[in-house]
Amino acid sequence: MHGYEAPQHADMTRVQFTFETTHDALQKLIVPPPLQVDRDRPAFCTIMAFTSPNFRGRDGRLAPYTGFAFFAGIDYKGTPAQAGWEFVDGAAPAHDKTIPEMLIFSGQVYGMLKKFGDIRFYRNGLEVAGDLSTVEEGDDLLITVDRKNRRIASLGVKVGAAIGGASTQTAATVGAVPVLAVREIPTVDYKGYVDRSIVSSDVNANSFQVPTKEFSAEPLQLEFWPSESESLDQLEVGEFIAARVIVADSPHETISSMFVLEQLPLTL
Repeated sequence: MHGYEAPQHADMTRVQFTFETTHDALQKLIVPPPLQVDRDRPAFCTIMAFTSPNFRGRDGRLAPYTGFAFFAGIDYKGTPAQAGWEFVDGAAPAHDKTIPEMLIFSGQVYGMLKKFGDIRFYRNGLEVAGDLSTVEEGDDLLITVDRKNRRIASLGVKVGAAIGGASTQTAATVGAVPVLAVREIPTVDYKGYVDRSIVSSDVNANSFQVPTKEFSAEPLQLEFWPSESESLDQLEVGEFIAARVIVADSPHETISSMFVLEQLPLTL
């Protein structure tokens, strides 16, 4: 019997949307403590809504999932970085939360806080079953997030012209600088932690991502509604900064090359 070896690459289609908000909102709603928002940089928030239909967990099982992530610029001891968190869901149309259950483990490894939500992707008014890789210029894309049967986020863009060659990265582009997270693994009695640390992505690993298609995008809508725990309606939506739609071949190294920057106290 031969062992199973998981593929090292998986297609991911993502909509990256950056807008201006306030530093206070970023600190309260996006950046995990004890990390601090960089108040010397513009108060930009980047949403990365993505589908990853061919993703496999660390055990090799196919675990397609979708995400709706928030990132903000932070300053870590004088070094620019980004930090945030994400909603996750199984791929449409089932929206089965047991599909991405391996993300509980990945959350401990990668460190990003993950919350379950009902995430739905629509292309030209029709729900897409977890795969947007055939997106083309002129398409209208809509991504919605519900929790407890209530709408809490909605993002819409019109896909623009294809972008040729290497894309120009900016400080607002996810992956242009290291992504930091706070990893907290509790003790069995939940009175402390067996591990509590600040971890970082290897920004060089992002260079292994190979965009197969990349488009500019025009914003159509971005709305947040009040909810029981997220309070995203307090995230002021100001000036639109940039938007792109990217279909990329993403290697596992993009998320598996994390390393510990700093150990935090094991008790709060």
